[in-house]
Amino acid sequence: MMKRLWLGILFFIFVSSFSISPIYAFTLAISKTRFIEYGYGRNYWHNMTSAIDNAIGASNVVLLNDFSGSLLSYDAVMLEIRGFSDVLSSVEVQNLQEFIATGKHVVLFGENNNWPLWNNSILGVVGGSYSGNEVTVSSNKSFSHYLTNNVNKVYFPMSGIANGGTPLFDKNVATLWGNDLNVLTLLDINIVSDYFWNYYDNGQFATNIANWLARSPSGPNNTVVPEPASVILFGFGLLGIGIRRRKIS
Repeated sequence: MMKRLWLGILFFIFVSSFSISPIYAFTLAISKTRFIEYGYGRNYWHNMTSAIDNAIGASNVVLLNDFSGSLLSYDAVMLEIRGFSDVLSSVEVQNLQEFIATGKHVVLFGENNNWPLWNNSILGVVGGSYSGNEVTVSSNKSFSHYLTNNVNKVYFPMSGIANGGTPLFDKNVATLWGNDLNVLTLLDINIVSDYFWNYYDNGQFATNIANWLARSPSGPNNTVVPEPASVILFGFGLLGIGIRRRKIS
């Protein structure tokens, strides 16, 4: 009777080990661009697409037309640029703000003076605004952060300037927002494009953005996931102990 009870306990521990530490499936939701070739999977973002796929996995990227549905089931969010006169709907703003409040990572793309309505729309989500100014200039790092690791200078080609937030460089094009600094606005879609990838540290900065999205609080780089084989071996090891005990008792 005691032998059967002992084996039952070991089997319960073995089965429970699967439910305690399930495999984690990370997902990045992208509201895709609607009319230009600067976006995930598009012609001028091959390098950026590869960086995202390497950090997160192509199968974990979910492409959406907009953010009109709840975002809370996703682990990170990226909003690509839309048209000159487009703005986020009130529902999208609410969904983004609810997601941001979780502390997960968000990237919002804007652009130059051709997109004043769009820039104000995305910056308004985080309490900022568009300055109405743009720059074409190399810009030095002004804030040390994961996003600026191994990045000293980037090139901004006709980039918009934001009001507010925490600028990553001496020109306020790339900006962190929120108490957790978990939102990045980038008023330039070209800085992470293939054409400007090798200008100064643009490629490194773009790669850091992809890796930072993967480091969202529930992301794979912040989650310890046991290997299935290790769990199975552990379970069979316990059963082996029980069997061995039965033979020698």
